[in-house]
Amino acid sequence: MKNAILLYNLIVILICLIFNTIAIFEEGAELEFLLLSEFLLIIGLYYGIKTALEPKLHIGNFFFFIFNLLQVLTIGVFGFVYKLSYGPQIFINLFNQNDWFLDVDLNFYTRILYIFQTPPDGLFFIGINIIQLLLTIYFFKEMRKISGYILPKQVLDKSEIKIHNKTSR
Repeated sequence: MKNAILLYNLIVILICLIFNTIAIFEEGAELEFLLLSEFLLIIGLYYGIKTALEPKLHIGNFFFFIFNLLQVLTIGVFGFVYKLSYGPQIFINLFNQNDWFLDVDLNFYTRILYIFQTPPDGLFFIGINIIQLLLTIYFFKEMRKISGYILPKQVLDKSEIKIHNKTSR
């Protein structure tokens, strides 16, 4: 199961990386967001390959946990808009446009990174990406199963290791 999920993430990252690289050379492209997205995707490709080769790699699982967690929530409130989505998506959106609406947005492929601020115009929306939510839960459980913890543990000093070894005997 984990290999299939890692393969899914790697395929999505590779496709997005190729299209981002092409988009960088197009006119009218927002370079700062494309370069930020490119950087995030390259790190994802690195950790995806490393985690596929070494399945118990905590930092690789942690990266994919954060990578998918960043894609779960989309928000627009008081002029601030945030949306990050790579690959297929199933968004459940709640938004206010003269009245409250609830809709479901299905896309087979997306490559979106929006982080900007506009003048406050009363726009409010919030969306949850179901696919990324399920992947985030999966990597959370995977980290708990493999390592027993989520955030990387601190590395002990050499003096603390010696004291710890003496007390454990």
